[in-house]
Parts: sequence; C-alpha cells; structure tokens
Amino acid sequence: DDGKGFEKSKIKYGLGFKNIASRVQLHNGQLKIDATKGKGCTLKVDFEL
Repeated sequence: DDGKGFEKSKIKYGLGFKNIASRVQLHNGQLKIDATKGKGCTLKVDFEL
C-alpha cells in the first residue's frame, strides 16, 4: 500500500480480501498478511507448483 498500513486485528474482509482468499484456497495456496500501522503492508500468496 502507500505506507499507511493498518492493524491486522482490524482487518475487514470485504469483497477484495474475500475474493483473494477464496481464489488462494481454491488452488490449495496459502495467504499471509503482514501489516503494521504506519509502515505499510504485504500480502504474500504461496502456491505449490
């Protein structure tokens, strides 16, 4: 993101996160969200090939 970040405990799973999570799950992947308020965030998606 643009550096604002957010608190992981306050994640709201709207359509964006739900869509990402369901697609990752559909392909037996793993989704990790690393976020710190004021530091930005990273979404890591792993799939086995």
